Formats: sequence, structure tokens, C-alpha cells
Amino acid sequence: MAATFDQISNGRIILNVVTGGDTKELAKDGIFLNHDQRYELTDEFLTIWRSLMQGDEVTFNGRHLKVQGAKLQFPPVQKPYPTLLSPIPHNLIVIKMVGDNTSNGVNFCQLGGRKFDLGG
Repeated sequence: MAATFDQISNGRIILNVVTGGDTKELAKDGIFLNHDQRYELTDEFLTIWRSLMQGDEVTFNGRHLKVQGAKLQFPPVQKPYPTLLSPIPHNLIVIKMVGDNTSNGVNFCQLGGRKFDLGG
């Protein structure tokens, strides 16, 4: 869906990355992972997602997620993939884990007037 929205918007989509918050609320949605497990799951998801967005055929066998021969039919406009951001500073750890950059190729994001260095 992200690639489709990126095409429709002509490369203007920015995606919000959230690993989940309150464990009681998550349990209502059938998610029973603790904080660290949610970050592991998010890391696996973003590893798969990033490869797919770059046009790769993906086979992945992780602790939480498994895919075999997954491939997008229609790639996104943004290269290597749409921008990933998060409004919550600790979620920047997830973005940094997958090596994301802003759409300008700069390794930081700015939230509420504060600049967060994502390394690089």
C-alpha cells in the first residue's frame, strides 16, 4: 500500500513508524509482545519492507515474521523507498536501525523544532 500511495502522491508520502505503546491497549488488538519484542518485530518488518521497496524479491525467516519470494508489482516513486519518520523520539532508534534517510538524503529528522541526528 505504501508504494501505491507513493505513486498516487508522486513521491510525497511520508510514513509514520510506531512500534506500539500501552501493552493493555495492544492486547486488545491481539498483540502480546513486550517492549523489546515489539522493537524486534518492527526491525524485521522494516527490513522486509525496505527490501521490497527497493525492488528486491524477499525471502526472510525471522523470529516474528516470515516471507518467501515476496515482491512488489509496482515500486514506489521515492528512491530507495518512501521516507520513514516517527513523532516519538525513542522510535528514531527503529529508523536508525534500518538506516533510513530523509527524502533529501540528509541523516536527520526535525520534530517540533528539535533536530534528531540519525547517524550515517
